[in-house]
Amino acid sequence: MNELLNVSYERSFKDGSNWLMAFLEETIAYYEEHPDVLRMIQKNIAVVMDTCEHRDLVLNEIERLDELLELLKKDKESKKQTLNRFLMMLQMTGFSCFNAIFYELPDTLEQIKPILLETVEKLCK
Repeated sequence: MNELLNVSYERSFKDGSNWLMAFLEETIAYYEEHPDVLRMIQKNIAVVMDTCEHRDLVLNEIERLDELLELLKKDKESKKQTLNRFLMMLQMTGFSCFNAIFYELPDTLEQIKPILLETVEKLCK
């Protein structure tokens, strides 16, 4: 996660793209290149995130998370609400990639990627 955040930050800084969208594109590419990691994440996500305490331990290890959340934050939205929206985006991305890569459901990753990114972008607005 830290590497993906750093790579996407550098990419967005260089080309002026949206950092969150660059992060999600990097995440999707990583999942596509490392389906075994994606399978492990999807299989174990409930165990890792089973309590707020466990979730917070994991999130505290993500170095640039606060920066990204600050960019994602909407007016009058609490930090917790922003974090929850970000986590839902990650879960939606992971679940969608998992189904596309392993089962081609609802379609191939190539076919759903633009729709997935568009949907996530709408959650940012």
